[in-house]
This record gives sequence, structure tokens and C-alpha cells, in this order.
Amino acid sequence: MAKTRRIKRITAGRFVIVVAYDQTLASDSPRARQAKQRHSSLARQYLNHKSSWKNLQLTLLCNFSPGDYWVCLSYDDQHLPPKPEAAQAEAGKYVGRLRNQAKKTGAELKYVYNTETLNKDGTRRLHHHFVIGAAGIAPETIASLWTLGDVEVKRLGDDPMYSDDMIELAQYMTKERFPDAPGRKPGKRGFVPSRNLKKPEEESFLTEDTMTVAAPPGAKIIDQDHKDNEYGRFDYLLYLLPEPPAPEKPKPRPHRKNE
Repeated sequence: MAKTRRIKRITAGRFVIVVAYDQTLASDSPRARQAKQRHSSLARQYLNHKSSWKNLQLTLLCNFSPGDYWVCLSYDDQHLPPKPEAAQAEAGKYVGRLRNQAKKTGAELKYVYNTETLNKDGTRRLHHHFVIGAAGIAPETIASLWTLGDVEVKRLGDDPMYSDDMIELAQYMTKERFPDAPGRKPGKRGFVPSRNLKKPEEESFLTEDTMTVAAPPGAKIIDQDHKDNEYGRFDYLLYLLPEPPAPEKPKPRPHRKNE
């Protein structure tokens, strides 16, 4: 059977995006080609993760999970930087202190942070948001390493803004990068990741034209779409893979009495 159906998949941790559509063929009529191209255009829209918040969402999904930290660092009047560049330098110093602490405890430090001015209440004041993964560092230590103002430390999963798909968190951290945001600088990513973060896995392959897409057993379907006409089919599926089983604790070795 001819392999004329294109499947593309992005996997970021437990988060999976899949699209499937029929390829255009040299033998297609102009009408058939146009219909199939509409499906491939839909696929590009669903897979597009070049915008700041979608890029950050996949980065968070690949690298962080409940139990990691959501941190907000603010400045008191005495230490308020005069401009964002100075605040960015202070965030870099904070990362350095985190890194030194991680070395002491043997923890692997992973982080993503941004610097912004827009507060929840609509006022403007420089501050930073961090997502930190470092199992060996206590939240009290994370807070103590910032001495320029207030610190808020929460666990991902305890904060109502956290969700399995990380959408709200990613959109919140990149809200000043939206096209209509005041002072937006086009082309800027809007967040700073550590170099050891994993990237989403992307794959694309051809399969038989009868192939459909489906979530594996136990997965949670978040969103889906389907288009069908006389010239081909389009399928889109977004799902979360099941939580991996907790590792089994090693059984204690039986105590042998000395003979």
C-alpha cells in the first residue's frame, strides 16, 4: 500500500502533539492539490511553537514537573535597579549563587527565568520569575540567596497557575512578549534557560494512507481536531502520556547471623 500520509509528532516530556494529513501527489488535480494543501497548512498551525509562550511551554514540559520550584524575586526601594539591563545582571548573580549551592549539595540545577515590569495588579516594577529544578536545594535556601527584596517560593503543583500542560505558566511568563505588549522588542525570546535543558523531540515520517492517529492507553486527551473531504483527511491530537510508575524501593537484604 502506498505511503502517502504524513505524520508529524512533537514530544515534550509527557506532552505529545500529533498531526496527520495526506501528501499532495504529482497526479493530483488542481482542486485535490488545493484541498490537501489546506490540511498541510492546518498542520503547520498546530505544530508551530516558534512564538515565545509556545516555545517556553514545551521547554517547561520537557524539564520540570510537580515538586520543582516557582519563584518570584522582587526589589525593595533601596535596591531597585534603574533599568531592565541592570536587573538582568542581578538575576545572573542570583543564578551564580544557586549554581554554587547546587555544587555543594550535588544537585543538578535546571532553571528558566524572565525579567519583567508588569505586576499582577497592573502596576509596573522590575521583578523576576524563575522555574527551578534542584531536588537537593531546600526552598528556604532558594529564598535566602536573594537579599534585594521579597522572595516568593512555591512548589509546582501547589500553585493554581500550574497545570499539567504548562500553558498558563508559559503565557504568564511571556506576557510582555505578546505582539500588543507595551515596549515589546520583536525577535526577543523573553526568557533565559539553563544550558542543560532538554529539547522537544520532533519526528516526521510517511505511512499508509489508511493510518489514523490515536492516544495510547491511559493517556489524557487535551485537544483534538479532524477534517475529512473527498481528497483526504486531517487529524490533530494533543495528549498527556500517563505518569510513569514510581521506581520500586530496593528490598532490604536479609540479615544473616554469624555462625
